[in-house]
Amino acid sequence: RHSGFIPRDDDVKIWMSREDYNKFFSYMKEHSNEIFPLSFCTRSVDSGYTYGINRITDMRFKYVDNVMGANVDYGIFVDVYPLDFVGNSHQEYMAGYRQIEKLNDIYAVYMQDKSSSKLWHKKLAKKIARFVLHCVYKDNRRMLDYVTGGTNKVIGKYNNTNSTLVGIIVWWAYEQSYPKELFEGETMLMFENEEFRVPLNYKDILTTIYGDYMQLPPEEKRNPYHGYSIYRRCDYEQSKWKEFLW
Repeated sequence: RHSGFIPRDDDVKIWMSREDYNKFFSYMKEHSNEIFPLSFCTRSVDSGYTYGINRITDMRFKYVDNVMGANVDYGIFVDVYPLDFVGNSHQEYMAGYRQIEKLNDIYAVYMQDKSSSKLWHKKLAKKIARFVLHCVYKDNRRMLDYVTGGTNKVIGKYNNTNSTLVGIIVWWAYEQSYPKELFEGETMLMFENEEFRVPLNYKDILTTIYGDYMQLPPEEKRNPYHGYSIYRRCDYEQSKWKEFLW
């Protein structure tokens, strides 16, 4: 529709097959010195990173959390979503999705000491839940092993060629499953004057997610919604020095 960035949008997602996803981040890890200032975020590498998908980051920029006040710095980033086999029916996909969603929620409660809710009872409930989790899983590694193990058990159940459906099961992504044939074959599309590989059946995929994706949403919905700001690192540091001096 735009042949580039959506004007109001504030993030980018790349989808990869699980096989390519694992290969890609293994490469990023092995060549971390060569790719700098590009880097990546994963739960196992960054203790403050809570998401169930990995990110490619550019550390020439600084990420500031405006909602949770979390002490994390991802730089400017691109989310990377693994596309897994998810079974033979949408109900089967959703059963696995809900299991992993619960694991993601548990991990977020364990890792984050603040709540985005303004309701006191929800804040209190989160503090109690976090206290209990810290009593049971006494360090971050044990909690991560529990969540990772549970997630791998779910995707391992489906990740075989007997599945007829694929989808993003490890993180929020439209709660959609797709016939695996939609991702067979590829073509090239222009995006900001560069060519990128996309599924040959990209129109069918977009229609499944958005309906008539060529139509713009209502004007009142054309707003960014993520709770963060991105700064050029040098500009951010200069502004903080000015605040300190003044």
